[in-house]
Amino acid sequence: MADTTFSSRRGAVFVQPNGPNSRPQVLRCLDSDTLTSPKRSKELIKCWNAYGDGWNDVGKTYSPPGPATVTLTELTSTTLSALEKLYCPVTLLFAQVKNGKVTQINNAERVVIMKNAEPTEDSYENLVSRDDDSPSMHGVPFSGDSNVVVVGKPVVQRLTTAETESLNDIHGNKSAICDDKVNPGDYLIAVADADTGVAANVIYTRDGGITWMTAADEPFGVDIDLVAFQWFELNSETERWLVAGEAPAGGQGQVAFSDDHGSNWVAVNVGGSTAGHGAVLGGALHVVDAQEIWLASAAGFIYKSEDSGESWVAMEQGNITTDAYTHIHFRGSRGVAVSESGVVALTQDGGNTWFAGTPVTGTPDLLCCWLPESDTIWAGDDAGELWFSHDFGLSWTQRTGLIGVPNAINDIEFSDSQVGLLAIDNADPEGSIHQTILGGYTYRQANTPGNSGINALHVVNSNMAFAVGAEDGGTGFIAKISA
Repeated sequence: MADTTFSSRRGAVFVQPNGPNSRPQVLRCLDSDTLTSPKRSKELIKCWNAYGDGWNDVGKTYSPPGPATVTLTELTSTTLSALEKLYCPVTLLFAQVKNGKVTQINNAERVVIMKNAEPTEDSYENLVSRDDDSPSMHGVPFSGDSNVVVVGKPVVQRLTTAETESLNDIHGNKSAICDDKVNPGDYLIAVADADTGVAANVIYTRDGGITWMTAADEPFGVDIDLVAFQWFELNSETERWLVAGEAPAGGQGQVAFSDDHGSNWVAVNVGGSTAGHGAVLGGALHVVDAQEIWLASAAGFIYKSEDSGESWVAMEQGNITTDAYTHIHFRGSRGVAVSESGVVALTQDGGNTWFAGTPVTGTPDLLCCWLPESDTIWAGDDAGELWFSHDFGLSWTQRTGLIGVPNAINDIEFSDSQVGLLAIDNADPEGSIHQTILGGYTYRQANTPGNSGINALHVVNSNMAFAVGAEDGGTGFIAKISA
């Protein structure tokens, strides 16, 4: 019988003293007590029943969770240990390994991540004894963020669809909708290329990708590829689908939305009738909320909608570059958009004003970007190079050591500051999925089914994501990435 459980014998603790995207250090020959991650506590609001002999539950209140806690205990040595040299918050990773060395974190099948773990005290045991000879011990309790992240090793499974054209983008729900028994990743929508003389399809699933259906209507006319897509809740009763058509050469750019699962669409013009504005790649749309939506456009334009996509105003008008922006992402009031020749456009005031960051080293053509933290930017280019900045675009460093021979990094998306995915094509092109659990310091490649290129990712959480790509074997490529 296969051993499917873990034990402490095959576990190890790693520390990133400088947090995400820093070198991990393995801590050996120590003990960990119970790692506790408190959830919210619930109190019921009660009233007497009509007879005064019992209670009716009429509501509930919640209190916020406290910090996650754990204590590490180690043997003392003739030299100070790594634990004794910790003063500031760190990332702790508790790795469990089935095969290979436990001291290599990318071997782990399961990792429990405790972020912003602060050492709160030092305790020393068995320093001196009158008549006992016991090992001297050093203990350090840690207090970290409430939300402890559990990450598994990703498995990539191709899903079945009848769509015959290449798929360019995918998006859907990331949170549970408990009243409707909807789990994260149950609602997914993907958008396709248009076959010659035919309008492009929107396909969707309501069961996490088991079955796919084609929307009853198409957003645009014939020969217009659907490039970028976002799903969001318009209000408590309505979900909105928002799709951007490919920027036409010297024509009218368009975005369309549907509030009835694609049965009807309203097309909205973007830019002038001959401006050629609109989306170029799958990361061109980004929804902050229903009143703040962004479109990275051709010709160096960046558009904003404050009415859920029904109208668009240019917030950047080719002042930084006149090349197309390929991808845009926001975290709080900070945003980033990337373009050709290493161009990085930045905002610190919620997109009201944009300025040029330092061009990425070597001025590559950038295809994707992401802000996992307010100061950290990741960007991938069409030569398979991965770049990061820890000073919000002032300087750039290349992250080397990716597995294989990358030819293009088409998408990058993080679920939090520690866990993220890359969609990488080789020269064939054939795509592969790569995961980091170290905030980008290293990546490990998942066994990816055969394909003809992966275009876009939709990360639902640390253990679930979806990818779409070029037509392969007669249908567009869709895959579920899960642990």
